[in-house]
Amino acid sequence: MKLSLKKAEIRRCRPLLGTFVEIAVMHSTPQSIEGAFAAIQRIETLMNVHHPDSELSLINRSADIGSVWISPEMTDILSQAIQLFSISNGIFDVVRRGGSSADMVLSKNHIELNGPLFLDLSGIAKGFAVDQAVAALIASGVTGGIVNAGGDLRYFGEYHPELTLRHPQYGLMSLTALNKPAVATSMPRSDGDLPLNVTVAADTCTIADALTKVVLALGDHAESVLSHYGAMAFAMHCDSVVA
Repeated sequence: MKLSLKKAEIRRCRPLLGTFVEIAVMHSTPQSIEGAFAAIQRIETLMNVHHPDSELSLINRSADIGSVWISPEMTDILSQAIQLFSISNGIFDVVRRGGSSADMVLSKNHIELNGPLFLDLSGIAKGFAVDQAVAALIASGVTGGIVNAGGDLRYFGEYHPELTLRHPQYGLMSLTALNKPAVATSMPRSDGDLPLNVTVAADTCTIADALTKVVLALGDHAESVLSHYGAMAFAMHCDSVVA
């Protein structure tokens, strides 16, 4: 994906989320950008499935024994994950083993698991972190900008970047006309003899990130899920693009 930034007065880049995160803003201060990076770092700390002291690891260890308090951010992302599980008929599922998202019980910033489940938020957390960074920028008074985490991106306010997909055979394809502020692209995978990836445009990066997995799994049958979220998807082979 190619991103053309215009009129960005301040731009910063930092290694986070297993990639490089770039933030560009208009009419702002360095402190606002630092607050956005801090929001991303917080999500990475809370939701790192490989770190034994993360909130997610605590849930995986303890929530089948009894109710566990969780942060507002964790409550938010798990609520969205449960809805995605329902809307996609179980295709999107943050529970990797031991059951499914149907076995999670959320209530007033608490979670309880019906059994020893193993949760992994890697299919949605990067998009959620981008949304949290955007929220932090808006709360600090930033009037427009963009957060780009390795292709999972969202812009807001006065800032309207030129977004294009680079196809190896057909060159650049504009995404700007989609009029959706968030875009996520899946990691390439093999589909027969052709490499395949999926790009989803949606209203939030959380939803765009999660829906790339749904589209990869369902293909054309993902249309009803995309429609529910008002999202659009492009599956790209090395020799064609299918909307």
